[in-house]
Amino acid sequence: MFREVGVILDQNNMPISWSFGGPASVDFNLETLWELHKLFPRKWTFIHVHPEGILERSEEDLTTMQALAMTLSPHEFDFDIITEKSWISYLVQAQSMKDFLRAKEEGRSLGKRETYISHNFFIRSDYIVRYVEDNHKDGVKTSEFLDMTNKVYLFTSLLNLSRLGVPNE
Repeated sequence: MFREVGVILDQNNMPISWSFGGPASVDFNLETLWELHKLFPRKWTFIHVHPEGILERSEEDLTTMQALAMTLSPHEFDFDIITEKSWISYLVQAQSMKDFLRAKEEGRSLGKRETYISHNFFIRSDYIVRYVEDNHKDGVKTSEFLDMTNKVYLFTSLLNLSRLGVPNE
């Protein structure tokens, strides 16, 4: 049975929280994140696995990104989705209060702060694995290689956990 799995990473790509959901959704551990963010405000990364066939963000993903943007403002964050075939990443940031108030004064505001969402990258999973395999043979250990190697480990770990059907705890 497939279950969505999510992880929150700090700015050094260290996991601070793992979450196990149902077949079509996962709730990130936002209590832990909020406590850490109050102490150490910074950029975070949210990664979760989508079931086969869902290659783009869902409406629930969009709602989650908007809520996180307001909560973590003024800090931007990455929101990543992994499937069997791809890894897609979005960079998300809330409109600054200064820009919001200026727009409101000028009559350009809809009454709520905007959320800016842009693509970071889209990588096919076979490209990540092939890149690491090709560069591993050459013995090259650049920071890009190490970053891609970490992506492969994270990518395969999340997919394997989602396939195991780990129960909610």
